[in-house]
Amino acid sequence: MSELLFKVETHKIMRTLNYLAASKLKVGLIVNFGKDFLEWKRLVL
Repeated sequence: MSELLFKVETHKIMRTLNYLAASKLKVGLIVNFGKDFLEWKRLVL
C-alpha cells in the first residue's frame, strides 16, 4: 500500500514540474485537502 502512495506522489511531482517548465514559472505547490490535516509540497525549478 505504501508503494502505491509513493508512486502517486511521484506522479504528482513530475506533473507539477512539467507544468512549471511549460509555463516558465519557478515555484509550484501541491496541496492535498483530502485528509484530516493539510498536506503540501513546494517545488522550485
